[in-house]
Formats: sequence, structure tokens, C-alpha cells
Amino acid sequence: MVDFGELWRHEHWARRAPDDASEWDKRAQEFTSKYRPSGYSLEFLRLADLKPGESVFDMGCGAGALAIPCVERGHKVLAADFSSAMLERCKADVPASAAHLLETKLLAWDDNWDLAGLQVRSSDVAFASRSIATADMKSAIRKLSRVARRKVCATLVAGSSPRVSDAFLADLGLACTGHPDAAFAFAIAIQLGYEPEVRFIHSSRADRYATREEAQEAYVKMLHFADGDLEGEHLASKQAEARAWVDAHLLPSSEVSFEEADPVREVERDLPFCIDIPRTFSWAFISWDV
Repeated sequence: MVDFGELWRHEHWARRAPDDASEWDKRAQEFTSKYRPSGYSLEFLRLADLKPGESVFDMGCGAGALAIPCVERGHKVLAADFSSAMLERCKADVPASAAHLLETKLLAWDDNWDLAGLQVRSSDVAFASRSIATADMKSAIRKLSRVARRKVCATLVAGSSPRVSDAFLADLGLACTGHPDAAFAFAIAIQLGYEPEVRFIHSSRADRYATREEAQEAYVKMLHFADGDLEGEHLASKQAEARAWVDAHLLPSSEVSFEEADPVREVERDLPFCIDIPRTFSWAFISWDV
């Protein structure tokens, strides 16, 4: 029988290493000064369909995109993350009237959750929103399922990497190497005996930059995610095409307007330039009863 957990290990280690806790500590300062709901978080919670009074374990909670609206709706939440700065940001944005419903825990996927004090069936529902970044996805799914009393809800990338613009690559005659994270999670959950269901959340975001040169370099880097080998004269040609594409699509931010699924990070809010085509990507919302 194919061991999808072992196949995932090989897939994971073949990629760029995930950002560590120190990098996410830095990013905690880049979020908007106060939490506001996003299209993504509202759709996640709609699909999660929490029952009144249910408790939530939110693994990889970040700045509280799901934890905060949950406590605002009266749910008790244990919000966990490996970034202490993200946990502080989450606590800072919780309304005082709901602060008693939020508990935070410094925790990583590869930690021993038993030693960290997480009890079996301690929360009604377990969340992992865009946060499963570990070589041992089988263990991650097992851990979430042990914590949850009723069900687990997780989102993973489906299709192209969220680091690239499909429209940009298509215009250059290229395609992105697909990211099969969701397919692996689905298969591993089945092999562990669960019956996962899948729905999809579609996200979009604008790319904002301080200078034209910064935008060009960011899009040139996207070429590394393209299918096939780009090298030598072919790579140089595509790099030139990438810079020309940015020149054609980079406008003053005041002239670009479209709805984004996630709030604009504070460090990007006042940047003067914006690509006029948003980056779009899909997240597979995978849930299973325990």
C-alpha cells in the first residue's frame, strides 16, 4: 500500500524550507493595527459551521484571524502558535468583553503535545488554517484529531503556490508547479480511517511595492516556481519579459481597486505602487468527523 505520509515527507523536504518562528515574529508587526474580519476567515467559519457554545483549538492561529471572531461569537478558544509575537498580537486585538474566552499556548507542530498539556478530546473542534507546515503531516492530522471531540477543519493550498501569479506566468507562456498539499492531507486522513470532505475557498490579494525595481525583482523570483528548467539564454529572456510585464501592469496604488480576501498588512498599506491584476489562489477546506 502507498504510504502517503512518507510520500509527503519527500515532497516537503524537496521544497524551500518553511519560515521559522523568528520570521513569523517579525511578520507579527506587519499586520493591520487592529483585527478586522476578512473574506477568507468569514468563509472558513461558515464552512466550519460551529455549534453554539462549542470550544475551538486553533493551531497556527497567527494574529487571530479565526480565534478573534470565534471568541466574539461566544466560543472558548485555545489559540496556539510557534510565534510568541503572533500570540501577543492575537491577545492584543481581542475585545475586552471576550478576553476571558481566549487562552493562548506557545506550540509547534513537531512538539510533544502531550507534554505541552494538550488533553485528548479537550476541544469540540480543531482548526488548522493554512498552517500545516511540517514534514510529518500524518502526525499533524493525528494530533488535531486527538484534540478534537467532534471534528477537524483544515485548509491547505490547492493548485498553484500562493507565492506566484498565475496570470503573470500564463502571459509569459509558463505554468506553475502545482502544490499537492491538499491532496496529501486528504489521502492521509483517509488512510488514518477518517472520511474527509472537501470544499474550496478562493482568495485574492494585491501586490504592493515601494519601487518599480522592487516589483520587478519580486516577479523575476516567481520564475523559479515555473514548470520546467529555465536556464541560460532562456532564463535571461524570461527575466526580461518579466520586467516588461511588471512595467505594463504596475500602477499608482490610488488607481487600482479590487476586493481582497485578506486584510492589507500595515507595512503595505501606504506603498505607492500596485500590480493591477490580483494574485488569486485556492485553498482546500478539508474537514472530518472524529
